[in-house]
Amino acid sequence: MHIEVAEAGTRFVASGAVAYVTVEGMGVVFSLVEPDNQAILENWLSRTPKRPDRYSFTAKAAIKDLSSQIEQVLMTRDLSEGGTR
Repeated sequence: MHIEVAEAGTRFVASGAVAYVTVEGMGVVFSLVEPDNQAILENWLSRTPKRPDRYSFTAKAAIKDLSSQIEQVLMTRDLSEGGTR
């Protein structure tokens, strides 16, 4: 998709694709950002609070419902201080 965002006389233009959508917003993967627009994006992002680092790995997670004693074994692929997205 073609992305254009304007704020206070500054215009950011790039190409990208939607990576995910949640009730809190959406994530965008940029495929092409020109150097001038990269500087604008970095400036805007520096004002956004950073989420905790995510660590990629694969592990089994056993989940057990204590009332029914039903257990499920699932796979997890990443971990962060705040849990999942």
